[in-house]
Amino acid sequence: MSTQPFCFLDLPAELRCIVYEHIDISIHRQVVSSESVSGKASQIVLIRRCLPVSLLAACKLINHESMAVFTTKLREMQNDPLRF
Repeated sequence: MSTQPFCFLDLPAELRCIVYEHIDISIHRQVVSSESVSGKASQIVLIRRCLPVSLLAACKLINHESMAVFTTKLREMQNDPLRF
C-alpha cells in the first residue's frame, strides 16, 4: 500500500494561514572563543532568534500568504533586546 504525497497548496487558504501562524521563532546559539595576550580564555555566546524565511522562496502564493505573519513575527523579534 503506497501513500500519495501531500500537496500543501491543496489545503484551503484559511488552513494554510493557520499553519503559517504556528511557525515558531527558533533560537540559535553561537559560542565565540578567544584567548587574550595574557593567555586567559574567554567566551561570548551570541544568541539569535531566527525565522525559517526560506519558506518565503517556495512560491509566490506562499510568499504572499505568509508575509503578514512573518512581518508580525519579525517586528516582535526587533523589539526583543540583544542578548549575549
